[in-house]
Amino acid sequence: MKKFLPIKNGIDNSKGQDGTSAESGNAQIFVKYIDLTSLKSVRDFVEEFLSVESRLDVLINNAGMAAIKKSLTSDGLETQMACNYFGHFLLTRILLDTMKKSAPSRIISTSSMLHWTCRRINLSDLNFKKSSSGNGIMEIYATSKTCLILFTRELAKRLHGTGVEAYSVHPGAITSTAFLNCFPWYFRTFVWALTMMVSKTSVEGAQPIIDLAVSEHIEGESGDYFVDCKVARTSWLAKDEDLARKLWTATEDIVGIS
Repeated sequence: MKKFLPIKNGIDNSKGQDGTSAESGNAQIFVKYIDLTSLKSVRDFVEEFLSVESRLDVLINNAGMAAIKKSLTSDGLETQMACNYFGHFLLTRILLDTMKKSAPSRIISTSSMLHWTCRRINLSDLNFKKSSSGNGIMEIYATSKTCLILFTRELAKRLHGTGVEAYSVHPGAITSTAFLNCFPWYFRTFVWALTMMVSKTSVEGAQPIIDLAVSEHIEGESGDYFVDCKVARTSWLAKDEDLARKLWTATEDIVGIS
């Protein structure tokens, strides 16, 4: 089975692809460039993918980022929201027809337990342009991860009967340096030490995602949220079906698709 690995930094070359294939032992891994903070890059990636492939069995929306302060992309989108949510939304929407033709197929989006800290979603200000408090890691990051759960719920409803299933998942706290830049330099050593004590390795963190991708019998329904390979509760906000429907419409307007 072919596997496409869309990555942003430092891999748009044969060395990156050869290295990934050699490490995994799978010659059918193809590394491709995508920048989820750029709507054009997402569309370019899909165009390239569809020029060589006619089916897609599993789509895993796993890329994510956290930042210490708010910033905007060239499209005028808040950077964390663009990478963690808008880019995944657009990528999935453009590929839906292909996934329907490939059914049975699955769409898996990586959320986070931090979605519990999101208390509200302002549909008229998803890019935090008006928010005076939405400048740090927690509010914007938590909002993006809540949006992914809501997106998955609405996606599952819209795909009912098509043979395409959608799930969201919290893979666990992963040992990574990605969050270190969100803390003052003098605090990073402590944060890193604490992370090493309580977090999973990348291999361990991948297991819940892999399980949803390949398991023949998922104990849950399309649209569910998973933690440790089991259906888990979400925050009250992430259960709001009316909000999920309105978020879908608002996001379509933002990314320019209908």
